[in-house]
Amino acid sequence: MAQVWRGGAGRQARLAGALQAVDIVPLDAALGRRSGVLLARSGLTDAIDAALAAIADHGDQIITSDPGDLAILAAATNRRIDIVPA
Repeated sequence: MAQVWRGGAGRQARLAGALQAVDIVPLDAALGRRSGVLLARSGLTDAIDAALAAIADHGDQIITSDPGDLAILAAATNRRIDIVPA
């Protein structure tokens, strides 16, 4: 949510509606460690992208404006995660 939420006004109304259909997962210490491992495997640095890839299950879809980096992170999970460009 931190990557896209900017206060809920204007164009954020569509995002607010979409967020009702997704799970929000807290970034705790365990997820932080899993994300760090993915960053080490991938050579990337975006912790939020890594956390998103770390929580995705086999067969999930990630809709993103950064399909290149998320595809690399998804591959580092050794799970089939579909990356959908936004």
